[in-house]
Amino acid sequence: MERMSTKKKTVLLALAILLVIEICFAVWEYILRPNANLCENPYGITIHCKDEALLQECVTELDKLPDGLMERFKEDGWALWIGDSYLTDVRRAYRNEEIMGMTRPVGKEILVSGADQIAHEFGHFVYTVLGEPEDFRQVYEKEAAKACLPSYCTADAHEYFAQGFACCLNGIDAFATADATRAYFSRLHDSGWV
Repeated sequence: MERMSTKKKTVLLALAILLVIEICFAVWEYILRPNANLCENPYGITIHCKDEALLQECVTELDKLPDGLMERFKEDGWALWIGDSYLTDVRRAYRNEEIMGMTRPVGKEILVSGADQIAHEFGHFVYTVLGEPEDFRQVYEKEAAKACLPSYCTADAHEYFAQGFACCLNGIDAFATADATRAYFSRLHDSGWV
């Protein structure tokens, strides 16, 4: 009977370790994570948060969102993850420690570090629900340079829409010189956004 070489043992051990890691990841991602730190909230949406005080700050911001928007968020099965720890992997993947929020349509989740990002990230949700409308892209191309927004908010139509939604929600007039943008958001507001 032939003995197994040290090299083969090492390779088998490495494969076994990788298999255990993959199993642990799958258990976390598909069994534990969906139920981790679930929070009761008045909207009946899925919210994950480890910090009660931070949750309450975010609920105050969520109160500003239109009811129809919250219903759509719930009906479509989206989840809100609140807290810096949920953004660790995103920051690592993008090599950007300044990321404070992320909307991931494929996973149907919004991740925010705190209350200040709620309106902007829900703007991304609205843009997704609307199907990334071509008519808004045309407005963006025509007027983004005219808006009184930080440069990252005019980088593309997604960011322009998200920040425009946040400004409208918070009563900030960032479009005094961007009439088509103002009119676009006014029509959306009047129709309930989604």
